[in-house]
Amino acid sequence: MKWDSRMQQQVFGSNTSMLSETQILDMLEEANSKTAMKNSKKFEKTRRVLVRILDIEWLSSDFGALYTTLASSISDPLFRNDLIKILISQQSYTGQIVGKILLPYMFYWLVIMAFYSALMQESNYGTFWDDSYTLAARLIILFFQLVFFVFESMQMRTLKWEYVHNMWNWLEFVSFCFHLFIVLQHGIKFLDMSFELLIMLSSIAVLLLYMKLFYWLRLFGGLGFYVRMVSETIYDIGDFIILFFMCVFTFAHAIFVLNRNSPDDAELYGAFFGWKPVDAIVSQYFLGLGEFAYDTFEASPDRALVWIYFLVATFLTNLTFLNMLIAIMGDTYGRVMESAETEGLRERTHIYADFLWVISLDKTYDNKKYLYIVTPVEEDDEGGDDDWEGGMAKIKKSIGRNHKKLVTKMNDQASTFGHNQESMLEKLETLNLQQYNLEVNFEKKIDAMSNQMAHITNLMTSMGAGGGRRA
Repeated sequence: MKWDSRMQQQVFGSNTSMLSETQILDMLEEANSKTAMKNSKKFEKTRRVLVRILDIEWLSSDFGALYTTLASSISDPLFRNDLIKILISQQSYTGQIVGKILLPYMFYWLVIMAFYSALMQESNYGTFWDDSYTLAARLIILFFQLVFFVFESMQMRTLKWEYVHNMWNWLEFVSFCFHLFIVLQHGIKFLDMSFELLIMLSSIAVLLLYMKLFYWLRLFGGLGFYVRMVSETIYDIGDFIILFFMCVFTFAHAIFVLNRNSPDDAELYGAFFGWKPVDAIVSQYFLGLGEFAYDTFEASPDRALVWIYFLVATFLTNLTFLNMLIAIMGDTYGRVMESAETEGLRERTHIYADFLWVISLDKTYDNKKYLYIVTPVEEDDEGGDDDWEGGMAKIKKSIGRNHKKLVTKMNDQASTFGHNQESMLEKLETLNLQQYNLEVNFEKKIDAMSNQMAHITNLMTSMGAGGGRRA
């Protein structure tokens, strides 16, 4: 098939499963709105292609339901399905969501950050109308709060009970409550609350705002994959974290009890919160991170036991547990890296499902019965791929490539050995024939020499008998 060397995988829909090569090329040109395949002959060359046909009649025109179903699914194999991957990757609504939702949100984000960081002052606490800049910021924030409340209501209507199963929705709900309370409290002061406490709540609200940015990063393929990796890593280390903190609590409790023998000016742990049980736990946590505070150990009457606790605790937390943590994270990294494309599509699908009501769905495959996927057949690319891969994926790919090389080399060597063996056999047969001829000739020469010797002996005998008679 003539194939534009610049094209990779191409996809188009059709209502028939019987298309000729010419029809496939025409459909590709129509689907991609390109004329290079006809006008740029220098880019054309003969290449083998793989044409796959997928039945999509069951989807009808309800692609919105597809995204909703995928968003509520926890099945990894579902996102590895060729049909699902192609449909999601070929229909990108990122631009629509950025323009209609993300950009207004970022404007709101900047305004509320300015409000928390500079405009919210103790001097204008409880005065809603006095300061013009603060008033404008409050009104903008309250307007967007109302808009985002409508957005969340639309998501609830679309996702129904699946809405409450998503942690991002809970983050949005908590963040909404914090912002609304802080803005109204600062403006009208409906509760008798100190400004210091309000600032503390504002700090938490800022933290929630930055966490919300991670939600939007999922919209973009590469960033969404890393957000997924972080969440998977946290999930995988959950059980390990329980063991780690059990170890911390074990030595914290032992040191807490032993500290009762120490003088007040030489306690075995620092005063972090002013409550000794918590101080002991924080001290052991710092010990696990490498903060070695052992200045007061020598003043303890139980310094030998304290040093034993110190050595065992550092061996377990610093050397054993933290290295196990690194190993678990490395395993998760490799596993998620192997399915980087799939994980990126999964995160993007969740965003699409959240905002189905605001995007205009692509009508390209509406009422199409079949989906054609045309992919050029690539030879083994020794140059590698620029995209990152997981460690296991690289190992598998390398083993497969080396195995293919080894088999080819062994076949070549076996073929060469076979040719050499045949040549050696021919030469051996020639040598055997030459040896046989030499033996025959040698035997003939021996016989000739024997005959000559016999003839000479007879002559000598005859000559001796004739001489005797003459005498």
